[in-house]
Amino acid sequence: MDHAVTDITIIGPGAIGGMVATKAYDSNGAAEWFTTTVHDQTRVAVLQNGVDHIDRMSEWLPRERILPVIVDCPTERSAPGKIRQRGACRGRPAKPGYR
Repeated sequence: MDHAVTDITIIGPGAIGGMVATKAYDSNGAAEWFTTTVHDQTRVAVLQNGVDHIDRMSEWLPRERILPVIVDCPTERSAPGKIRQRGACRGRPAKPGYR
């Protein structure tokens, strides 16, 4: 990945893949990007806290095109607007059968 995009207006239609990295409660906010960037072949890796990535995102994407990713990033908020990272962040695709 060359860079992260945070402005939906600069992305054209027809992305072949993408990553969604949000807290589970902010899935609705991420979904507005799908209508602009996702087409019928796009696969999306979902990096979220919690479980049920596929169930949560299938409201907007076909289940077979969602790749749930388990993320472990040991951090804590040390002050408003600041975090302390206590170790390496790791992500791995969820095992088959994960929802």
